[in-house]
Amino acid sequence: MPKNWLVELNGQKVPDLPGFLALVRTLRHGDNVRVKTCDLNGKIASYTIKTDHDYWRSYEVCPVEGAPGKWEMRTIPEPE
Repeated sequence: MPKNWLVELNGQKVPDLPGFLALVRTLRHGDNVRVKTCDLNGKIASYTIKTDHDYWRSYEVCPVEGAPGKWEMRTIPEPE
């Protein structure tokens, strides 16, 4: 069971899942990313990670329109 959640990405608040996806879509291969998390007790932790789109692409899993119960994995494209 998850016990931590993201509260900031590169100093920008993560209000919800669409907000998180909007921030992830701005990340390029090799970018250093500051991540701030919060646990169930309110303890804040910060990490720095480096993106690697060769091995760890960002993607989302979405329902297929017109096909109930079917899902597809969509790669989030790197910004130009």
